[in-house]
Amino acid sequence: MRLKEMQAGLKPNIFDNMLAIMEKYAYNLEGLVNERTHLLCEEKKKTDLLLHQMLPRSVAESLKRGEPVEAECFDCVTIFFSDLVGFTELCANSTPFEVIEMLNDLYTCCDSIISNYDVYKVETIGDAYMVVSGLPIRNGDRHAGEIASLALHLLERVSSMQIKHRPGEALQFRIGIHSGPCAAGVVGLKMPRYCLFGDTVNTSSRMESTGEPMKIHISETTFKLLEKVGGYRCVERGITNIKGKGDMRTYWLVEKLFKHDIKIFNNIHAPDLLSDMDSAEKQFTKKSSTNSLDTGTRRLPIIIGPPQHNRIVCNCKTRCIYGRNSDDNVTFGSRDVYKISSAQMSNKYLCVCSLNSLVISLLEYRAQNH
Repeated sequence: MRLKEMQAGLKPNIFDNMLAIMEKYAYNLEGLVNERTHLLCEEKKKTDLLLHQMLPRSVAESLKRGEPVEAECFDCVTIFFSDLVGFTELCANSTPFEVIEMLNDLYTCCDSIISNYDVYKVETIGDAYMVVSGLPIRNGDRHAGEIASLALHLLERVSSMQIKHRPGEALQFRIGIHSGPCAAGVVGLKMPRYCLFGDTVNTSSRMESTGEPMKIHISETTFKLLEKVGGYRCVERGITNIKGKGDMRTYWLVEKLFKHDIKIFNNIHAPDLLSDMDSAEKQFTKKSSTNSLDTGTRRLPIIIGPPQHNRIVCNCKTRCIYGRNSDDNVTFGSRDVYKISSAQMSNKYLCVCSLNSLVISLLEYRAQNH
């Protein structure tokens, strides 16, 4: 009886039975191969994604093809360094999980932004962030503009980020940029990394460490490249002592000039520095015919904020000044805003945010908006 059950479904011919068994085995084997192939493709995608996260795409593709990747020298690239101000103190007063969550939010934001630019994120170490443009694919003179636009974009986004576990406290970002020659290549076998070498890397790091919170500190080399590209406004900081380099003339990158985006209320002529209040006051003269202010030879836009609260925005675009007629000076955060003392200029303020930018008078602003 059991023998009959075992023979059920089988043909009496032994050869036919062998063919049926082989067909069934081949069908099962085909399904197994397809399944394993799909799993292999999925693992390959994960490996490729990890490789492209560790290395530039062109370098990763060369390694996948089995081609050697030689170290290469680049005549001029632009390197970006950023750092969180007060990170050590922040870590001391936060739990490890809070620090990790904060850095994850920050770098997720940064990674989403850099994907819009022709740049490569070299590495992140703790709170430090390093990005380069101009390698491994050379992009002519565009590298300075790409990094400058990225820096301004990041600064704008970070300025609105709050620390979740410390309500009311904002992140303070410091950025440094320098341009120059650089060598780059893949280092390591078990965990290969695309590393940069040269004095340009060190100088970029020094630009960041000697900068100020929520400002973009750039070298004279980068400044000249941006002048050549055009479309960026920079303000000279002056001579800065850079460790290992000595005295260097450096600049603040202020903004990218989008004429269709910026609401320009007026134009002014302004000297590079207005730190001397007495000499600055003498230079201010009102031009009734053009409704502008003549303070020198350089023209800068005056950016006006929304009318609520009588707000006036400085050219630095990082400080909002609330005009008050009763005091000789007003304070916004840690920045002082001094009122010019002459009678006819009693409602004009000067923002001394290291950019020394002129702001429009409160009376003129009210007259234009009421």
